[in-house]
Order: sequence, then structure tokens, then C-alpha cells
Amino acid sequence: MAYGRGIGTIQDPNLKGPAMSDKSPRQSMTKKSGKSLKEKRAAKHAKSAAKASSADALFNDKKR
Repeated sequence: MAYGRGIGTIQDPNLKGPAMSDKSPRQSMTKKSGKSLKEKRAAKHAKSAAKASSADALFNDKKR
């Protein structure tokens, strides 16, 4: 079988068709969190440290 130039798909770069939409995310569309991960971790550690110190104050209160 011989394949000629007329057989196959047409790949004309000048062919005007529907352009592909731009699906890349935009800066305004991205969700901004209120706190960074470091800030969230620091708040969590501070909260647990405060809870531990208040528990120590309750249990280690020496009465004479």
C-alpha cells in the first residue's frame, strides 16, 4: 500500500478554530489562609504549654 500526501489528518497551522481556554490558576483565585503553617504550629504549642502550666499549678500547689 502506498500512502499519499492526501491521506491522514490535516495539520494546517493557519487553520482558524476554537482556541483552547487558559486554565491556569490566577493569583486572585487562589485561597489565602489566615495564618501560615509556622504561625499555626506556634499557636498550638503555646496553647498546649499554657494548658500544661495551668495543670501543674493545680496539682503542685503545696498547702501547709
